[in-house]
Amino acid sequence: MSLTTLDDRFDVLLQPFFDAIDSTGEADALGAIERCRRRLDGARTRIASQRSAPEANQLLRRSGLSKTEAKKITDRGELFQKKPMLADKLESGEASAAQLDIIVLADRATNGLASVDDGFVADILGSSADGLRGKKNAFLNAQLSEADVERKHRFQRDNREVFKRWSDDGRPGILLEHDEASLAQVWTAVEIEAERMYRAEGGRDVAIDKQSVTWKQRMADAMVNVLTGQAAPSGSVAVVITLNADRLFLPDGMPLCEMVGTGPVPNSVVIDALKNDAELWTVLGEPTGMPIWEGRSSRTVSKAQLIAMIARDKGCIETREHWRRAHAHHTTPWSSPAQGETNVADMVLVSPTVHTDSHSKNYTWWWDRGIGRWRQRPYNPDEHVNPRPTGKVKKKAKPPRQISRRRDKPEAA
Repeated sequence: MSLTTLDDRFDVLLQPFFDAIDSTGEADALGAIERCRRRLDGARTRIASQRSAPEANQLLRRSGLSKTEAKKITDRGELFQKKPMLADKLESGEASAAQLDIIVLADRATNGLASVDDGFVADILGSSADGLRGKKNAFLNAQLSEADVERKHRFQRDNREVFKRWSDDGRPGILLEHDEASLAQVWTAVEIEAERMYRAEGGRDVAIDKQSVTWKQRMADAMVNVLTGQAAPSGSVAVVITLNADRLFLPDGMPLCEMVGTGPVPNSVVIDALKNDAELWTVLGEPTGMPIWEGRSSRTVSKAQLIAMIARDKGCIETREHWRRAHAHHTTPWSSPAQGETNVADMVLVSPTVHTDSHSKNYTWWWDRGIGRWRQRPYNPDEHVNPRPTGKVKKKAKPPRQISRRRDKPEAA
């Protein structure tokens, strides 16, 4: 059978699918296309997995794929040989190609350990696209020894540099390469300045489409303010360090310090933070079940609760955004008839965008102890709350001589 004839047969077989796509709503159509794409990815990868890597790569290149895409599919095929169940999940649409690519990268970095770690594989398959790299990095960090961390830090320090560059469409930019801890300090200063600008414009009380700039544009403006010395003073910067005592039982016998939002850091970085008057928050051991409880005595979280949540969630549980940008979200809304409580076990860290989305689309999260992570669920009937304003709220005039209280704690809902 000629290729042209085969193409004609495919067109006939696929036409009913495209007719159905044209006759349904946009959301359903996009969902169906994504499921179809995953099944096609699975079928193509399975064909590649039945050949040696060089043969599969040549076959894929002849089919019209780029060198990069052919390499990705070949790598997935080798992963199928090690973990056949992943082939079934990709073809059924339960897994995406992006998820498998992350497992491949982690597998390569750990000499094959990642693909045989059922917990890591399940965590990746259950993750959103935005959270994949964060989960991969967390897994890789967990494999590091004290010597590995020191070696990585020294390599980054020895190869630091900065240079100006232009994007393909002619936009100028500055690229700074440095050690993770130093870049984290710079990024923190920028986020604090961007958050100040965001609140000055109305914060959450102004709908996203009503704000004058996007978050990316605001971050760019904040970076310029920081670099040119125009940023408002931020005071002492809080640094959250976790120290897991379980590592005492590992072969190297040395617990690692992890700067939450950055990763494992050498002891010298912690010492430098103390010398620079950073506000150092430390959590020892496994914080997931930390018994901090306040019930309904307060809507906002205490500092102790916030530290426990940062150590547990690291940042936004969906997008992996830094914890400094996250809001403390009641899994049962505080202002709903169900009256959510301000307990660590009943709150999660989510980015501002995810926070707003959860309220507008009426969903929340619950902790699945079986797999050790948060999972989405729709609101129960008594958990619905009134929507937030869609535009700027006019502040009421304050009575004379009234002292306003500054609210330093994360926003909660």
